[in-house]
Amino acid sequence: MTYKNADEVKQDHVAKLGKEFGEIYNALNNECIWVNLKWQKFVGLFGENEKRITILNKSAPRFFWVVQGALWDDTLLHLCRLTDPPQSVGRDNLTIQLLPRFIKEINFRDDIEKLITKAVNTVDFARDWRNRLIAHKDLLLKLEMNVEPLKPASRLKVRLAIEAICNVINEISIHYFDASVLFQPFEQPGGVRDLLIHLNRSVLFEEKRNQRIRNHQFLPEDLHDEAVEID
Repeated sequence: MTYKNADEVKQDHVAKLGKEFGEIYNALNNECIWVNLKWQKFVGLFGENEKRITILNKSAPRFFWVVQGALWDDTLLHLCRLTDPPQSVGRDNLTIQLLPRFIKEINFRDDIEKLITKAVNTVDFARDWRNRLIAHKDLLLKLEMNVEPLKPASRLKVRLAIEAICNVINEISIHYFDASVLFQPFEQPGGVRDLLIHLNRSVLFEEKRNQRIRNHQFLPEDLHDEAVEID
């Protein structure tokens, strides 16, 4: 397997697809990688198992509550951006809806348009959240008055939306490059698992220290205030 850096991959895309098509496709490909990476972190922290949630709640529940909300909102915004119309408020957007204009083969263009339509529809719930809660605050919704509730959202819906968007990019890759794209990132050092391991060690250490203090069998270092070292 030959490793290529980001610039080399972009050069390949431009060489095969032409400058404008290649640059737009490359940018969308990178966005798909990025949204998958963010979603992997969200699921790794908040959607894997109850043991991980317990570690987060024992460590810094208020902080991770904010992180959960921020990652959730950012992911929904990302999905919306990738499926928005080619233009809004007079400005061009980077969106999968740009792609059909560059495809000359009629049958293949029809296939891509169908995949795009499916992706746009799959992201519909996220667009409702963006329009009435994240990017804007719908007054009636925030005041909990008589208003249509937000469209149901779930981790499953997010995963299906990501897959629908990436399917568009992957289909183009298969057609023009005879290769599929692996968008699911591998867990690397310094990721969610390492964070949870360190947090769990701290939680276990604190529990043992508190137990020693309660039993009047504490060590001199048990009375040390670590907060002094970070303030």
